[in-house]
Amino acid sequence: MTAVRLTTIVTGLLPLELLYNLAILREFDAEETSLEDALERILAYDELVELPRDGQSDPVAQAKRRAKHETMYRTLLQDSPWKTCNCLICNEVDVEVVIFRGNNRNRRRGFHNTYAFYERFQALLEKLSIEEADLA
Repeated sequence: MTAVRLTTIVTGLLPLELLYNLAILREFDAEETSLEDALERILAYDELVELPRDGQSDPVAQAKRRAKHETMYRTLLQDSPWKTCNCLICNEVDVEVVIFRGNNRNRRRGFHNTYAFYERFQALLEKLSIEEADLA
């Protein structure tokens, strides 16, 4: 059972309402909403899709998880790394690269991570070449 279907069953929400919560990322990226509004809706979405299969949750564990995710999501939104990354994926799909949608997101992140690794590796090779030339 998918998380969206489970959420619909457990909470009575329609998938459109879940998509509304994700649309806030696009609004945030377009500077049409505040970080706080975006964060609140993302956390609401996060809580819904992360419900256990039986629909029951431990309030203490849920509060810890929310606090942890709030910190991570706040950092992500503040940094907006898709705006400064030079990889083709981030340039073409923009904020979509961070929207949580299973395989499509994972593939995009994989390409992005490969590009980021390549850039770091190239910088390291260049640094090592310079250091080697200085020693010669």
